[in-house]
Amino acid sequence: MKKIILFTILAGLLTACTVEEETIEINSTNLQTEDLECVIDTSNPPAVLGTTWLRTTVIIENDIDGNGDGIFSNDLMVESTCGTAVLQFRDDFTANNPMFNNFFLDVDDDGNGNLSQTVDCLIGDGIFPNYTQDGNVISFCYSGELAFTATLAADEQTITFNLDYEDYFFNNNNILNADGTVAVFQSNVIITYTRQ
Repeated sequence: MKKIILFTILAGLLTACTVEEETIEINSTNLQTEDLECVIDTSNPPAVLGTTWLRTTVIIENDIDGNGDGIFSNDLMVESTCGTAVLQFRDDFTANNPMFNNFFLDVDDDGNGNLSQTVDCLIGDGIFPNYTQDGNVISFCYSGELAFTATLAADEQTITFNLDYEDYFFNNNNILNADGTVAVFQSNVIITYTRQ
């Protein structure tokens, strides 16, 4: 009986100990601290508010020759004819989603065993995410939940996205290596946008 009473007391003490979440108030709304990255604070607008940016580099881990010039590089902007994409931070705290303008990599065979790298552009459309800024980190959110982030350079002239393969590329991408072998592509990507 003493063991049951002791167990009950210990169990009660352990369940009574909880970690309190910090709640703060912003614009008359109580929020948990982990939700702050997606809270739009109109009294402290981001430095990128109302600006336009162009995609200038898309760097992958592997060198490819997507444009057929015989020179291999890891910049898909150089190795494709995809052109640039616009990233606009609107005054209503919405922005273009840079992951909607992505790439698909494949290797073509002309039927005679001659292989060539292809780089296709995929331009999507969709709902604009909200954005916030905390220091040099720009957060992109949907329905109050963080989707991805980017880093604003100290001179505020470039924004860099470090994205996982799964977040930016469609499935079944292949690359043609310089030695003529074909490999499954699963590289992460670093995308840079430059302020206009």
